[in-house]
Amino acid sequence: RSYDGTTTLNNLVGSNTGTLTNGVTYQSINGGVFDFDGTDDYINIGNPTALQSLTTGTIEAVYYRDASTGTYQMIFTDATSAFEITYLGNTLQFYIGNSGISVAHSVTGEFFHVAGVWGSGYKKLYLNGSEVASGTNTGINTGSLTRYIGGRGSSYSFNGKIPLVRVYTAPLTAAQVTQNFNAQKSRFGL
Repeated sequence: RSYDGTTTLNNLVGSNTGTLTNGVTYQSINGGVFDFDGTDDYINIGNPTALQSLTTGTIEAVYYRDASTGTYQMIFTDATSAFEITYLGNTLQFYIGNSGISVAHSVTGEFFHVAGVWGSGYKKLYLNGSEVASGTNTGINTGSLTRYIGGRGSSYSFNGKIPLVRVYTAPLTAAQVTQNFNAQKSRFGL
């Protein structure tokens, strides 16, 4: 599944649409981005079958934070933190099965590429193509839940732009994460 800054979500294994809620705006900059106001904006992508029982995989996103305000700022999430990439203040976090890894990251005002990868016994967090945190994956799957981009419903709203979100049903290798980061460098000035 991927969201590429156009007005629809692209699904690599079928068809899926997202619902823009509470004034998410589309801007044509950088090839297209959705802008979230940090108050109550979000995109609801429903409960795609392909994301319900993943025991391994990758969440990848490109984002731009306008500010570090708010307790949490969700990039991609569900209702229970079973499967998410988020900020808690100035800490970038990746959660699988309510178990997270994180890195301090306070920079705002520029684009970043992030990837959370998990497999049998491990999880890793990458920022701009480099591994920045790792931990143990306890084997919990992603669950059958509604998924969101830019907020958890109208709570924990992201303050900035999210032009790209992809979910892979397999863990990307470090080389593949770097390849994806390099593919976005010129578009976003990474």
